Amino acid sequence: MSRFDADKLIDATGPAVDLPIAVGHRPGVVVHLEAAHEAMQKMRGLTLDSHAEPAPVFRPDEQT
Repeated sequence: MSRFDADKLIDATGPAVDLPIAVGHRPGVVVHLEAAHEAMQKMRGLTLDSHAEPAPVFRPDEQT
């Protein structure tokens, strides 16, 4: 498996969604993308038992 490269992800997706990242902000964006990737890797192998139910979805326009 190839190593996650946050810089490549920023370079590829930022322009595609018209999201400029200021030079001074890039290190923080990299840190957060790497943290998100690490969390996703931990969740990837997680299995839920048959009694697990999905969490409710928050919809701000709906009253509960």
